[in-house]
Amino acid sequence: MNVAAEHPLARAIAIVGSQRALAKLIGTTQQNISRMMRMRTVSAKFAPRIERATGGQVLRHELCPDVEWEADSRNGNRTDAIREMA
Repeated sequence: MNVAAEHPLARAIAIVGSQRALAKLIGTTQQNISRMMRMRTVSAKFAPRIERATGGQVLRHELCPDVEWEADSRNGNRTDAIREMA
């Protein structure tokens, strides 16, 4: 299967090497990564962390398309989720 066509979380795992490696990079457990893969959903809490862990190769809006993301005016970086879109 073409990695680009896979779920963004699967691409993130491929980029960093394993579920365990991704979990360590974003501060969660491998079991939580496995659950996110099974449910095909990523918490808005983890989306920015995954974006950073992949060096921007997987973007937070790909992981959580229903979340509105906004620029952080203090440092120019994106912030965590601002609000759920209706």
